[in-house]
This record gives sequence, C-alpha cells and structure tokens, in this order.
Amino acid sequence: MGLSLLTNSNNELGRTCPVQESPARHWMSDLPRQLKDLVITPVRFDVHHEHEIAAERTIGRDVFGKICFCDSKYVLTDLQSDDGDTLYEDPAYAESTTSWRMVDSRWLVCRTTKDRTRCKGYQTRIFVCESMPN
Repeated sequence: MGLSLLTNSNNELGRTCPVQESPARHWMSDLPRQLKDLVITPVRFDVHHEHEIAAERTIGRDVFGKICFCDSKYVLTDLQSDDGDTLYEDPAYAESTTSWRMVDSRWLVCRTTKDRTRCKGYQTRIFVCESMPN
C-alpha cells in the first residue's frame, strides 16, 4: 500500500470537524505543517454529496485541471434505543481519507478511522503511495 510516515491513535492529532468549512479553507487541515511544501496547491474544488448515507467527496484540481487533492468522508450508523420507544441513529464507524499529490507525482495520504466497536478510538495514519487512493 505505501510507506507509513505517522500513526496516531485516540485523536492525538487534535483533528477538528470540517463541517461548515469551505474546501479551499480546509484542504490543508490534515496536512502536517512540515510536509506543506511537498504538495501541489489546488485552485478549484468539486464537492459531491451522497444523499443515501452521510458521505462526501471533494476533488481539488491544480492550475492545469489535474487532480491534486482528494478528500472522502463517510459515516455508518446503526439504530439505538433510548430505553423507551424512541430510536435514534448512532455513528458506528467513520472514515476519512485525505490525499495530496506531491511534487514528485506520488500521493501523501492521511487516513483516519473511528470504530465504536473497538476500544482504540480514533486511529490516524499518514503514508505515501504511488497513485491516488480510491
């Protein structure tokens, strides 16, 4: 898959929720500061929302129209009971994958998962791969 550069658990990166942020503003939010000069800056963003489940994908393009940024997020929920007659949706699993095309054409990828069924909480891993992740 790729060379792992960083692995953190239990939200050690201090991630913030990107809700209500524009793509132009949050495209660097998961990018470690020391790696900022290694990636290509997007100038245009296309945002795609999934209406069946809580999911979103943002594609960023450079000045030549080539993809240089990709951010995918989704949340899977299950029904829970409040010990009464009311059911509500509770997040069971969430995943976010953010990737940046580097100046050498490889991709820097940050993948964060949150699994309610496992006691590890958030897990974040940053790695390099040869092609853009799906």
